[in-house]
This record gives sequence, structure tokens and C-alpha cells, in this order.
Amino acid sequence: NGDTDGPPPESITTTLLDVDFCLLESDGVLSGPSRTKLLNELSNAVFKSLVVSDEDLIGFVLAGWDARLSELQSLPSAGVEEDEAAWEYVTLLRGMFDGVDPALAPSRPPYTQGYKRLVTMLKNAGCRFGESGRGRPVPQDKNLCLSLLDVRRGPGHPSPTRSLNRASNVVARALLYANKPERIRLARSLEGRRGELQQQL
Repeated sequence: NGDTDGPPPESITTTLLDVDFCLLESDGVLSGPSRTKLLNELSNAVFKSLVVSDEDLIGFVLAGWDARLSELQSLPSAGVEEDEAAWEYVTLLRGMFDGVDPALAPSRPPYTQGYKRLVTMLKNAGCRFGESGRGRPVPQDKNLCLSLLDVRRGPGHPSPTRSLNRASNVVARALLYANKPERIRLARSLEGRRGELQQQL
């Protein structure tokens, strides 16, 4: 059907499918660019890449981070306090990939509520935050195809079935949380790693 043909999509966010983390009443599908709309798109990209937990998808978000910051800088100033609040929010969003204390939150709305909603949704999706913010939030894989030996040995012992279980969980989370462009990117990522998985079997 041609869904996987052509170059990768430029954006991995689709406004109609995005969660409202920090949008204002004036932000709509037909409204023009705004600071809160851009930051909401970025929030969704962070959320979905962390929940799906595919390194290629996470790398794609991080690779485009500076471009999104440049886009943010190009928007008209909303005042010193509003600008500072927006950059505080961006800093906390970026910190999600390196490990952040989930108790932290931006000091001004709508970013205070947006960040708390992001943390809550990550937890509800099964992500665990490292102690004192050490390490990025990580979703807990379910037993979809582990062998009895895998279960007996525990997660510290790699095996072909454990690798397949990991990939199966990534796909399952993508079906729940990712949009169409993100799923296409994930499919290409898994296709590129198929040989590696086959060698383990």
C-alpha cells in the first residue's frame, strides 16, 4: 500500500493524535504556531519514545532536539517570565532521557501540570524511574515469549527468546502509543536488526 515507501517522515508527531500536556485554549488544529503547541509536540515525542523504548526512536527524537530548540527560539517572546518557564520545561523534558527526579516540576502553568501529567502517564504505562532520578524511565517488559529457562535465570542472562521477548514488547507498546510515522520508523528499525536476531536463534 506504499506506507513504508519513500523517505522517513520529517516529524514524528501528529497533532490530532497528541496528548494535551501543556496546550492553551487558543491552541487548535487550525491555529498558527505557538510556544505551547511546539512544547506539547515535544512532550508527546518524549513520552512516546520513552514508553516504546526503542533506541532508534529515542535517537531520532534526540537528533532533532536542537532543531526544535531553534524553532522555539524563533517564536516571539511572551515575556521574560513566560520565556524562562518554557526553557525550564524544555530542560526537564530533555533530562528525561538522562535521568530526572520525577518529583521535580516547572514552576509556572501550564508547564507545571503538563510535566506532572507526563510523569503520571509514564508511570501508568509501566515505566519505572530510577532511584533519585538515576537513569531514564524504563518500561517493564511483560512475558510474551520467554522460555522457562529465561524465567528461571532472570533478566541478567541474555538469550534468543529474551531478545525476541524484548522486541515483541517494543512492538506491543508501539501499537498502543505510537502514531503511524513512528510505527513506520520502528518497522524499519526492526527490519535492520532482523539479521542480528536471526543469528541468535
